[in-house]
Amino acid sequence: MELTPFELEFTAGNDRVATVTCAYPFAIPEQGIEAGDPMPVTGLAMWFTAKHNEADPDPGVFQKTSGVGEGISARPPPNNHVAEVAFDRSDTLQFIDNGATLHCDVAVMTADNNLWTVAEGSLTLLPAVTHAPAPV
Repeated sequence: MELTPFELEFTAGNDRVATVTCAYPFAIPEQGIEAGDPMPVTGLAMWFTAKHNEADPDPGVFQKTSGVGEGISARPPPNNHVAEVAFDRSDTLQFIDNGATLHCDVAVMTADNNLWTVAEGSLTLLPAVTHAPAPV
């Protein structure tokens, strides 16, 4: 299985939008698709999951879903194989003092109701110098 690795890094407690490239996890020869080819994810249910350990139950530390305003979406064509993940400061606030490195993946539900992991990687959260309060 060939997945698109990613390494994200930013300061804990910050708002951030990051991109993750999604790929077919295996070949589909009858469709001319090779493992690792860009996989269009527009219109598919998507999840971005971050965990301390891969075996931790979902939702792990936090999970973003593709529901409206829920934090993960596909870019429009021709870049519809790229997922945009919107991190809110509250997602990572617990790591503001010590930072952390989390195991992450992006999973999609295909039109045939198959759950596929289309990207795996890590999220490194750096300790924050500024501990600004949440806006009121």
